[in-house]
Amino acid sequence: ADDGSMFKISGFGTIAATHSSEKNADFVSSLAQPSGAGGSREWDFANDSRLGLQVDAKLTDTLSATVQLLAEQESSNRFGGHVHVANVKWQATD
Repeated sequence: ADDGSMFKISGFGTIAATHSSEKNADFVSSLAQPSGAGGSREWDFANDSRLGLQVDAKLTDTLSATVQLLAEQESSNRFGGHVHVANVKWQATD
């Protein structure tokens, strides 16, 4: 339903656990992750855990924008955020 507001904010979060008994390698879901389950530790909770926030803005009747921020594990082994998606939409006709 259209409540008339210019902005819509939504978000999501995932918490994941990974287990590996392989002592010679780590399982990571991205090359940016320095370590994971396996050689570094038996269980890892950061591989696929993420927080996301999305802001949609209806700027005019024909122009809208979306920005999505994502926080996930970075190469520094800490969680950090970045812009994951940013786009502008122009609707020429109905």
